[in-house]
Amino acid sequence: MERFHWRLSLAMPFAILDVCSAPLHRSTVAAFVLVVWVGAQCSVAMAHERFKVVPLKVNVLKGVTADADDVQKMVEAANEILKKANIKLDFDKDKNINRDVSDQGNDDGRVSAEEFLKLWKPGVDELKAKFKRDELGYKLYIANFVIMEQGTMLTPHPSLPGGPASITPVTVGRLRSGQGSAKRGNDLAHEICHAFTLGKGHTITPTLNADPTGHHPTDRNNLMFPRNSESNPRGSTLTPSQIEECNKGAQKWGQAKVSRSPLIPLDHRHGSWTDDLGDVTAVHTDLHIGSLFASFFDEDDTEFLRVGIQLGGLHPDAIPARSVFELFFDVDNDIQTGSNFGSIAGVDKVLQIGLEGFFPFEPPAGAVTATVLDVATGLLTPIPPGIVGRTSAILDVDGPRSPSTFDVVDFVEQPVPFTILGPLADRIPMGVRSTNLDTGEVDEAFFVFEFGPAPGPLLETSSIETGAGDTIELAGQNFSPSNIVRVLLGETEILTAVTDGSGSFSGVFFVPPLSRDIHFVTARDESGRFDFSVLNIVTGDTVLELRMPNRIDLRTSQRIRATILTTNRFDASGVAVGSVQFGPSGKEAVPLRSRLVDVDEDGDLDLLLVFDTTATGIQCGDTSVLLSGTTADGQPIRGSHFVRTVGCR
Repeated sequence: MERFHWRLSLAMPFAILDVCSAPLHRSTVAAFVLVVWVGAQCSVAMAHERFKVVPLKVNVLKGVTADADDVQKMVEAANEILKKANIKLDFDKDKNINRDVSDQGNDDGRVSAEEFLKLWKPGVDELKAKFKRDELGYKLYIANFVIMEQGTMLTPHPSLPGGPASITPVTVGRLRSGQGSAKRGNDLAHEICHAFTLGKGHTITPTLNADPTGHHPTDRNNLMFPRNSESNPRGSTLTPSQIEECNKGAQKWGQAKVSRSPLIPLDHRHGSWTDDLGDVTAVHTDLHIGSLFASFFDEDDTEFLRVGIQLGGLHPDAIPARSVFELFFDVDNDIQTGSNFGSIAGVDKVLQIGLEGFFPFEPPAGAVTATVLDVATGLLTPIPPGIVGRTSAILDVDGPRSPSTFDVVDFVEQPVPFTILGPLADRIPMGVRSTNLDTGEVDEAFFVFEFGPAPGPLLETSSIETGAGDTIELAGQNFSPSNIVRVLLGETEILTAVTDGSGSFSGVFFVPPLSRDIHFVTARDESGRFDFSVLNIVTGDTVLELRMPNRIDLRTSQRIRATILTTNRFDASGVAVGSVQFGPSGKEAVPLRSRLVDVDEDGDLDLLLVFDTTATGIQCGDTSVLLSGTTADGQPIRGSHFVRTVGCR
């Protein structure tokens, strides 16, 4: 059987005859989640969830001071937030920080808009070299200055959702002195979500979209609210729509698995190339960065190879543009077949994308055409055209100023049906060429698409559903031979092993007391190769999503409203209201009243609780409050929230 058809078969629905594999509406999941955690043989919360681990590489620019422990704490704080979307940044402060890195300008540690663009290519090249896989990883540059004095972090964002193949996972940020890790981690998680791709107009709820800078217009409790400060911290909530969008982007730059039993890696293929800027005069035909992405797991995405081409700048506004972009495929990796196209030998298929008119090349002002040439037969097959988009940079700021955006580069996205490309070899030599039809200028780049890469590291656990005190067996394979492997549960190292000559290892650990939640287990060797699993802890306290005002005026506020949110892992209607206590230690006040209401407007009921401010025992200077209690069936629950007290003398 040909490789191509075998891969497509991976996307066929699983025929697992148990309640865990049955498709459930979100409201159904919310209704059953408590029962399943306690007594069933499988966990609805785990039934179809996807998990992504994205390796993070940090570059500290020349002239910039950044303590490794501070960076580690920032990443850990970000991971606590991103875990809500089943995303983890994999980071090792001893291995994944480079220092004295050039800013591609005057090396003053201050990043301008021009330098920001120039940092993309070396960032992508370094990720490929570090993690040994195309399009794997996220790059964070740490600077002293980002565009303006108030600038905090700067992240590119495309003009379309879904984590397109052409977006570059690069952020530039700064670590201001005096800031705590919670604030820094919230800022980093915010930027990661911008890249994955919560930007302009993204869907927050079915009835609410983000503003033109990609932020929630009103809700400070939402992670995508525009402002965040030590004195008035932003929340970390993400709506189901935001989580779904983040997942689409994260799986294109990380290792992804789906929670079937056992945990199954998602079968994705990544390819990328880079090219120096300035090869041609017109920036809109200057090749910069390109990507290829294919998923052989998602039922709705198995038919296409998605091609992305990021250009060196923007198309002109005042005059029409005429250009052609060509990708040359040596699909069988044999130069004896096919034909030569300039310096590119053995070409079997040619993807041709034509642009004519004005950006974004939509009728009546412009057009995009796409065809695939079969070199052997001369047959030219039209395919549905892709799109031409624009990548903007989102500049988040500290202080009273509002975030801003500015356009950076244009990109081309084109899906190509696999049925037209035909069977593909494991390694596909490729070329990409842009031609400016108005001037005749040509730019070219060459690369190899590892369509059938060698098996990567694989980490397996004896169980993915467990409790404190249980014994978990680990087994790893395809890591670097004779190499030290560190295994972490969350951010805590639980095991160190040495691989044998084939790159395999095994070990055992005991599950420590942890909250009832999903916890990542990651294994990383000294060369940077890694894989992960997850543990669903089914005993211990359930950690709640708690929403309430950050600002508490002790002079005028007689009542405090706190809401327990229903999520895909917790049904707030199952809380035993009479057990709830609230205050600085979580043991002070009991609710005056409660009601079920859809506070976050996501279609399910949350539990709104009202407390007497005096009874809570909150005093001037308190910075956090706790809520404790149980569910109706006696399972412990807890939640916490940052607060700022005012009205104090």
